Amino acid sequence: MQEDIRIKDIYGIIKKHIVKILLSIITGVMIAYLALIYLAVPQYSSEAQLLVTQDLDAGEMIQVSEIEQNIQMINTYRDIILGEAVLAQVNEHLGNKYTVNGLNRAISVEQSPNSQAFYIEVTESTPEKAQAIVQEVVVTFDEKIKEIYGDVGTQVYVLSPASFNPAKTSPNTTFFILIGLMFGLVIGGLIALLFELMDATIHGDEFLNQLGLNNLGPVDQMTNKELKNTRLRIKIENATFRE
Repeated sequence: MQEDIRIKDIYGIIKKHIVKILLSIITGVMIAYLALIYLAVPQYSSEAQLLVTQDLDAGEMIQVSEIEQNIQMINTYRDIILGEAVLAQVNEHLGNKYTVNGLNRAISVEQSPNSQAFYIEVTESTPEKAQAIVQEVVVTFDEKIKEIYGDVGTQVYVLSPASFNPAKTSPNTTFFILIGLMFGLVIGGLIALLFELMDATIHGDEFLNQLGLNNLGPVDQMTNKELKNTRLRIKIENATFRE
């Protein structure tokens, strides 16, 4: 029974202050949309897929252990790609427009599940910048691998070159709008609750019963003409006149 009363009260509060809640929701969505347009920096991504293999002599069979070793080597390749030696050279070839730390944060190396192939992905403020960085990382990585392991024995194959994707990857417009909507809903609910708590008027016998009081009857509000004709007012005026 108490739960029914509480649900009924909540529904009454929402119904009473529905305009305030709706205005708050609309305001939250508008703020989120404006922040999305004027404050959020769009991000674009580009990726390339690589495969690093060990050359075998003619007629030599590939062993399972060698495949597993190549898969495990991807962690080493990731460290090489994200290392200062490669990123410093990439930055230099791109005209020193970035920093090593900035490139490290923008680049991610992800391995395909149970595969010798892996992806180099870059997220930047424009699709052109993202693609240029990926291209330069692939070239520099190939040079560094040959420098470390030698020209013979290790080969870097570009399965898919640096992609150009004009569609932004972030921020997510739908997510921003939902955040604004939820924020507006919460603020609207708090405003409605605050107005309800500040409302000291009596809303009926049920409200009085909750306070332990009884309703003794209604008291009508009198007009100025009725006030002038009351017996108490006439008695007071007569007493003043006698004095």
